[in-house]
Amino acid sequence: MIFDLILFCFLIVNKTSIIIINTLYIGIYIK
Repeated sequence: MIFDLILFCFLIVNKTSIIIINTLYIGIYIK
C-alpha cells in the first residue's frame, strides 16, 4: 500500500514537471 502511494506521488510529480517544462518551452518559443 505504501508502494502504491509512492508510485502515485511519483506520477503526480512527473505530470507536474512535464506541464512546467511545456510551459517554459512555450514561453521561450514565443519570445
